[in-house]
Amino acid sequence: MNSQERTIVSSLVVLMILLWLGFVWHRDPAFPGSFIGFGVGLSASVLMLIPLVYMTIKRNKSLKKVVTKHIAMPTLCVYISMLVCWGLF
Repeated sequence: MNSQERTIVSSLVVLMILLWLGFVWHRDPAFPGSFIGFGVGLSASVLMLIPLVYMTIKRNKSLKKVVTKHIAMPTLCVYISMLVCWGLF
């Protein structure tokens, strides 16, 4: 990863952390939300983060060796694609 990509990724991670912390500390009695909405949002967040796990496995050679002992990379790619599609709907 070159320095420009590293800067972009670092900036996006910092932005995600700041936005998440703002959501946690947001306190407003009129803030709309419910337990069901929380569950839907949490599951959508997890489904959106799964491709990050795949990318990490794909780029890290030692982690890739461990994972490919249990599941082939093309099979893992198919599972990730299905989860991304489920996350979009």
